[in-house]
Amino acid sequence: MKKLLAVIAVCLSTGILTGQQVYWSIYELNIDRKNRTAVVDLMDEWFSSEDYSSKANVALYQIHFSGADKDVTHELHFFSEDLSEMNKLYSGDYNPKFDLFLTKLNQLSEGKDAFTGKSLVRVNPKESKDHSFVAVWLLDVQDADVYASAFEKMVNKTKKLRSGHHFSFGATLFGIEPGVSHYVLHTFESYQEMMETMEKYHENKDFQEFAKTISPIRTMVYNITRNLVKKW
Repeated sequence: MKKLLAVIAVCLSTGILTGQQVYWSIYELNIDRKNRTAVVDLMDEWFSSEDYSSKANVALYQIHFSGADKDVTHELHFFSEDLSEMNKLYSGDYNPKFDLFLTKLNQLSEGKDAFTGKSLVRVNPKESKDHSFVAVWLLDVQDADVYASAFEKMVNKTKKLRSGHHFSFGATLFGIEPGVSHYVLHTFESYQEMMETMEKYHENKDFQEFAKTISPIRTMVYNITRNLVKKW
């Protein structure tokens, strides 16, 4: 398995954060159906123990739909607004208990790609709920500043289409596939709500204007949906 591995401004009046980033790392896994319960139990034991020293959030997601040719069933996420907590994942002395955890995880799953990045523009998390269904669009963006500005305006103008949904635009920095530079992430309560909300966006004039603005500067590479299995 591969190693587990912009301006400071808070616009509270619009419910948008452009300065306080979320830093994240994702590890793709292929877990056979017969091993999935064992993997969750193993992760539960490790991430709930005192030996896991980082305060970074951890979440395991199951992939439902993927626009990429990938043999991946799950994603293991680490994320935090505190960069120092993310740093703890990649520093410190050798830990034999962690090594044992990785050995057991290797026996139960197959590690695929790993990548890391950060958010650039996002809905204020105080206005967001922990929805378990997530859609992600992986993009090749030629002008990130123009995209971010248009995205922020669109999110502010389409607030009535959402209720507690996390919505963000961010950058992938290392490990991602060729051609992918940025992403858009949107959470939903369910598959049904995702389909209904996407229809509302496509019928909305402000979203249509946003799509027209960013069309010349971005290419869709692929998209995925995932559902939360467990969070620590």
